[in-house]
Amino acid sequence: MSKNIFILGASGFIGGEILYQLLQEFPEFSISCLLRSEEKAKKLQTATGNRISVVLGDLKSANVLEQKFQEADIVITAADVDDEESIEVLAKVAKVKTKPFYIIHTSGTCVLNDGLGPDTVKKFSGVPYNDLTDNEKLNQLPDEQPHRRVEKLVLSIEKSNPKYVKTAIICASTVYGFNHGWFHRISCQVPWLIKYSLANDQAFSVYNGNYIWSHVHVRDLGKLFILVLIKMLEDDKELPTGTKGYFFAENGYHYWKDVSKAVERTLLDRNKISQEGVAELEPSQVEKLCSVHFAPYMWGTNCFSKADLSRKIGWKADFSDVTFWEDIIQQADYHLDGTIASY
Repeated sequence: MSKNIFILGASGFIGGEILYQLLQEFPEFSISCLLRSEEKAKKLQTATGNRISVVLGDLKSANVLEQKFQEADIVITAADVDDEESIEVLAKVAKVKTKPFYIIHTSGTCVLNDGLGPDTVKKFSGVPYNDLTDNEKLNQLPDEQPHRRVEKLVLSIEKSNPKYVKTAIICASTVYGFNHGWFHRISCQVPWLIKYSLANDQAFSVYNGNYIWSHVHVRDLGKLFILVLIKMLEDDKELPTGTKGYFFAENGYHYWKDVSKAVERTLLDRNKISQEGVAELEPSQVEKLCSVHFAPYMWGTNCFSKADLSRKIGWKADFSDVTFWEDIIQQADYHLDGTIASY
């Protein structure tokens, strides 16, 4: 059975992994991608043996998006998780579909964050959000949370055309590792902590770094997308979709203070920083150091998730929690000399 898949974000870190795994799992499917430049298009087509087609444009190219959404049987969004305009176009098209139409949207667990502030003030409960038992709570997250406005748009799509449309959101935690992609091989959270620790000549944390996030290897994240898609195509009645189809991806957790310490050891061992210890910085200092307004939120909030629903539908991670800590060293070496870890 041949299907048409349209992917947003195929040149990105997560999208590149999804595309790679789609090509492995569904060789008979027709896959098209939205890319911004002819140069990237040629590179990706060559790298994939011309197994994909490319349409040029960006998330503001409403007419292009509308046409591709109309042609597609499956849409996977892995681009800007906060872009409302492209999702509004998707919702418009989905509403009038008259044959099965499947949407898998990428989000991130920053939607769970409890705001910036010293851990002594926040008094975090330490209890993770669970995609199996906390679905109602997740559906009630306030609009002010990062990514939430787009999530709500996606969650409303299936209701507009329940006979033909099925949707799922896959909400990624800290994503680490090297993907199989062709452009952006690494993520940002840990690599940026390394990059700006080098710029600071000392490892750092937001306040004391006593903030917890879950994590998942990018290749395991890709496996979850494939699994959800397979179950959608099989019309698996056990697969929750719509407002019930909200899946976390995680296989362990970390405190950022421990990550900062690991970065410190790694860079000191390589004689790349001169100052020992971990500098405890205010959010404003971190923002200034990184020149990125949301940087403090990456390392100074609690975003603790548990992927029990994902496991219930059969998802199993290949990369253990230990791999996350090994990856810190591998990311440092990649930043310093371009070495890519082999798995």
